[in-house]
Amino acid sequence: MTEKLIKYEGDIYKILYDEKGLPRYISMKKGDSWIPVSGKLVTTVEFYGTIVEDENKEEKKIPSHEDAKNAMERGVFYGFVPRRLNMEEFPEFINFPFNVLFQSRKTKDGELISGTALYEPDFHTYKKEGHLSLMRYHNIYGGDCYLVIAYDEKNKAYRGNKYINDKLVGSADGSDNWEMFFTHLTMIGVVNGERCKFDTVPRKSQDKIAK
Repeated sequence: MTEKLIKYEGDIYKILYDEKGLPRYISMKKGDSWIPVSGKLVTTVEFYGTIVEDENKEEKKIPSHEDAKNAMERGVFYGFVPRRLNMEEFPEFINFPFNVLFQSRKTKDGELISGTALYEPDFHTYKKEGHLSLMRYHNIYGGDCYLVIAYDEKNKAYRGNKYINDKLVGSADGSDNWEMFFTHLTMIGVVNGERCKFDTVPRKSQDKIAK
């Protein structure tokens, strides 16, 4: 079992997850004790809450797409807009992407290197409580790398969090604008510790990029 501490509306919640990443227990901190609360709160706390480092409520810095301004120092990041999960027999997935692709490019020893990480849905993690729904996406190259995509039907809003080794490394929020939200989310790019595929960009492609 793994756990996360999340601050929501001034309170600290502890959520325990099983080996598949599914939430199994949630409690709220009261003084020095943890009080069990309704499991119906899990989706709301995950969607609107902020991860904290420890029980002393020291809030963790959450990078977002705004950090893209520093991209040139680490490489060049690209934004990608995925297709919707449009399956007639499963209409509940229409607000989620078919997959999510991250890419970063950087010059090394005179060669342009491209790193890509692809995330695919884990349908077993899908859950919906009221107007909130969310699902995890796992990195096809392995490792403890995953996304949590959440959609608020009532407020028409998206949130996407990216985790590497159970640490939040990037986040994006957006309205019901599919293209804008996923462009911002994928501009996080490939980060340190993330499993990915490396390729050398052909010289002809580099010339096109330079133009």
